[in-house]
Amino acid sequence: MGKKNKDKEPESAPSNQPTGIFEQNQRGFGFIKPDNGGEGVYVSEYDINGAFHGDRVGYVISHSDYDGRVRAEICKICEPEDKLIVGVFHRRKRNSYVKPLDSRLGSEIRILAKYQNKAIDLQLVVASVKRPADLYWMDGRIVEILGFMDEPGVRVLGMIRASGAPYEFPRSVLNEAKRIQTSVPPEDALARERVERQIITIDGEDTKDVDDAVSLTRYENGVYTLGVHIADVNHYVKENTELDREALRRGTSVYLADRVIPMLPPELSNGICSLNEGVDRLALSCIMEIGADGAVISHEMAETVINVGKHMTYPKADALLNGDDVPEYSEYAPLLKLMEELCLILKQKRELRGAISFDLEESKAELDENGMAIDIRLRERGVASEIIEEFMLICNETVAAEYSEKNLPFVYRVHEEPELDKLRKLNDFAGALGYRMKAKTRQVKSKDIQELINSVKGKPEEGVITKIALRSLKRAKYYYKNQGHYGLAAEFYCHFTSPIRRYPDLQIHRVIKEDLRGLTAKRAAEISAKMPNVCGMSSLMERRAETLERDVLQLKKCEYMQQYLGQEFEGIISGVTNWGIFVELPNTVEGLIRLHDLTEPFEYNAERMSLLGLRTGRLYTLGGVVKVAVARIDMEQRQIMFGLRRSENVSRPQSRPKPRR
Repeated sequence: MGKKNKDKEPESAPSNQPTGIFEQNQRGFGFIKPDNGGEGVYVSEYDINGAFHGDRVGYVISHSDYDGRVRAEICKICEPEDKLIVGVFHRRKRNSYVKPLDSRLGSEIRILAKYQNKAIDLQLVVASVKRPADLYWMDGRIVEILGFMDEPGVRVLGMIRASGAPYEFPRSVLNEAKRIQTSVPPEDALARERVERQIITIDGEDTKDVDDAVSLTRYENGVYTLGVHIADVNHYVKENTELDREALRRGTSVYLADRVIPMLPPELSNGICSLNEGVDRLALSCIMEIGADGAVISHEMAETVINVGKHMTYPKADALLNGDDVPEYSEYAPLLKLMEELCLILKQKRELRGAISFDLEESKAELDENGMAIDIRLRERGVASEIIEEFMLICNETVAAEYSEKNLPFVYRVHEEPELDKLRKLNDFAGALGYRMKAKTRQVKSKDIQELINSVKGKPEEGVITKIALRSLKRAKYYYKNQGHYGLAAEFYCHFTSPIRRYPDLQIHRVIKEDLRGLTAKRAAEISAKMPNVCGMSSLMERRAETLERDVLQLKKCEYMQQYLGQEFEGIISGVTNWGIFVELPNTVEGLIRLHDLTEPFEYNAERMSLLGLRTGRLYTLGGVVKVAVARIDMEQRQIMFGLRRSENVSRPQSRPKPRR
């Protein structure tokens, strides 16, 4: 293994200059996704100025095209001088090279013999290229050897490296983590209020980093006291320490199909910070008095010490709520029933005010001991997960409302109103299928979108219209000013409940604790100055994590479907373009039928998102049911290609796809 290059510190763009992530097309031009959200900005191949695909850049608006499209020129690259590119090493007698996995990063990187680092032909490696570079002729050096592509975990490791997500923790961070005590000292516990109630946690079966615990009582007058107790990570991760700087750099934990990349070292994330059963843990608690109508009457924030009585899993908690015998949880059955009662009240209140609920099916990959996919299963969602979701939502709203009213520096989770053009397209598309939103486009509220979704429940068009509705909305982001949350129909919202795995939550805890102890105006100004960077970095790292999680799951879907090459399935048309038809199987595996693989020409209707066969008159529209065969799988591009199988009277697909053997 070669030593990793010590890069120069990346340059920062001037504070008044817009920044964003540059995404390049294989034909040379690209778009910049602004850090502050909004539509991508076009960049011609002549205005890239040495930037690579995936770089964070500063840019200036150069001019607008005659059609009104805004153009930009990249004027600053906010990245280290060395660009790290993941690819396959090809050893040759002359001109050995690395072929990048992502073709947008060039076709070949020449590696001279002295820079090959003993790499073997066809190994996956990380190559370093000096900026600025010519995509058509690059010299580099191998700085890391990942292994052969067919070795367990190597493909995923390559994807992690390519994404830029930090994997290993720096030695200084690990040393700092090791110096933290592994249990709560008595003096720390005595300095806080101890919560003397039944407290439980409910999480997934594999969860090790437990952020949140809950308690609940109900009085004779019908008022509930809901306690949401969140791990006091800030007690251990102090501002401006190595742990804090690394947590900000990562922004979030990344949950991949075969591994977790934590925001904090395991000593904290799975240890002293995790609200494990039967041990004292420090917490920051939000204790809410909630009326029988679901309204928060009052609340209190407090630094507490808690001891979780029972750590539950979602499947077993659901079984208990369904009346099954779960002996290890029997003591907590009345508490769970009470929680279900309040959950339904809160959910109904949220739905009545117009919050959008997207019931999209999610999947997970089941892996063998080598990390290879052996099944793709739908994630089951029961009442237990709804209980935790509703309790966290009301807590996040309550905390955000308090600190907006106090006008203290804060990190809000904001979701802006959708663009009128996208709402118009949603309404036109729904109208073509016989549905329409009641309100005029300019007056559409979240409630109108939810009513549209409700109107297609259980119908063939449900999945399609729900997906189009989701795409019509803007992406939620972190911001230092409250702007409300459109999707939740909430005036105030933040992320308070997951400080082990999200940096904004950790930053919020810092503000709350200092407020509880007396926040001075000078200190508030210091915190306020940091908030734009915290919000921008956190939003950026969240997008990176989501992309990596999605791409790794897609890789596992490709692995799983290799065993079904040539076999037939029934699926639903999930996308129609002028180059092909996307078909989704009931387990969420999606594949593409390319038009040039079909036997007749088609006419594409962009408004109706449909294709009409010009010889047969066959019409393919979103939501239609078709038979397909698995034709080809491209592991490098993580693509599944289907072939269309003509069949009459195709029935609706079942909950799990079964190949026709």
